[in-house]
Amino acid sequence: MSESISKRNKRYWRVFGILIAALLLYMLYRLGGYIDVILYGIFVYYVTRPIYERVNKKLNKKNISAGLSLFLFVLPVILIFIYASIVAAVELNSLLGSIDYEIPVESFEETIDQLNVIGKELTSRDNETCSIPTCFDGIQNQDETGIDCGGTCQPCHCKNEILDENETEIDCGGTCQPCHCKNEILDENETEIDCGGSCLPCGNEESCLVDGDCTTGLCHEGTCQTPSCDSEQLIPQEDHTQVTQEKKNLTPSELWTMITDRLNLSEFIGPITDIINNVVNLIVMFAFKLFLMFTIGFYLLKDGHQLREWFPKSALGGDTELFERFIESVDKDLQKIFFGNILVAVLTACIAIVLFHILNFIAPGLSPGLKLEIPYPFLLGLLCGIGIFVPGIGIKIVWVPLWMYLAIQAYLHNMLLGAGWFLLLFPVTVFLLVDLAPDLILRPIISSRRIHRGVLLLAYLFGYIAFGFMGLFLGPIIIVLATNFISIVLPEIRG
Repeated sequence: MSESISKRNKRYWRVFGILIAALLLYMLYRLGGYIDVILYGIFVYYVTRPIYERVNKKLNKKNISAGLSLFLFVLPVILIFIYASIVAAVELNSLLGSIDYEIPVESFEETIDQLNVIGKELTSRDNETCSIPTCFDGIQNQDETGIDCGGTCQPCHCKNEILDENETEIDCGGTCQPCHCKNEILDENETEIDCGGSCLPCGNEESCLVDGDCTTGLCHEGTCQTPSCDSEQLIPQEDHTQVTQEKKNLTPSELWTMITDRLNLSEFIGPITDIINNVVNLIVMFAFKLFLMFTIGFYLLKDGHQLREWFPKSALGGDTELFERFIESVDKDLQKIFFGNILVAVLTACIAIVLFHILNFIAPGLSPGLKLEIPYPFLLGLLCGIGIFVPGIGIKIVWVPLWMYLAIQAYLHNMLLGAGWFLLLFPVTVFLLVDLAPDLILRPIISSRRIHRGVLLLAYLFGYIAFGFMGLFLGPIIIVLATNFISIVLPEIRG
């Protein structure tokens, strides 16, 4: 009985194991978008491990040593970013200061008018006045095609300060108001100077004979007045008979809705909001991946040796000798490659900085007090060091545009021929000493171990073609695993 139960239990445990394996495979599948982060974490581990080993010898505290090592690795990047940001800010400020620009106020007149209208509406709400649509309320309402013009109001061409349509003078005559309404004299049938009668209505507190003489639509005892909500003398214009008492106060959301509707901001706010959301999402995702990358590096530094001891005992049944030889060889190769890349980048940056300063020292003059110098040689030298990680192009992404900049400066100062020797010396020296020498001399010495340099270069190239940017890290890992499997594991399997 116990034997049959034991067999049944084994089946249950096998099903349970298959379920766990399926969940692990699904988790790995879902982590496909984070493979690059895992690779960068491994890269960070190998780059900071020499620092960690030295720091841990002094402190003998794994957590503190791992955190401090990662900080020392990130610190130069932070300093370069701060320095580049300061340089960019200084150059942008200099560029903006050299531009003579003016903002035409006319382009904002419609917006200003709409804001004035909103202000008038809010003021009228505070005073509890009534809102009656008119042709002189500063609001585009009724059947108007513009603010207080078009439809039943005066034609809009009568307000453009241009002699057009059937006008006899600017904005008067024809279908506009008579021209005597602009002579600053009380004449014809006007009730006030240039208003009332056959002219445009008069403003508040001005003389009138009938309601039509007033912009408010109310003439009381010979004076234009603003109607109150309880006035029995309100006379509607045309078919606009609804008189409403507005709320005295607006909530912030109601005020924002009023402004966006009046200024037609919704068509701009929508795309801008989408852009902001996308940028925020990118920043959050980048920060999360950065955190995950350094977390992987931290725990590999802290517990890497324990992981190496645990895996063969758990997964290989305690047969650790072959695994130890294989993983030890892989570890040394990856250490050489990844840490070697950092050393090559540092040496490339140092060579570029020194060379740029030397070239600036011998640079020809363009005019009195002005030389054909390389701007910010220290920063550009650092960028050359970073540029070695750019696939396909390398540091040419830095020095080729710089060469073009120097050629343009010489051309603008009519020194293209006079500075020709310098424009020829620059690309030759930079290509040989900064671009070519680190690849041909430094990288093979520092990075290669038992792997042929040509194979390693193909690993970088084909890795980038197959996997994109992360192929620069994954390609060498695959080659290292393959070469060590062939040289260490394969003979044992055949035997």
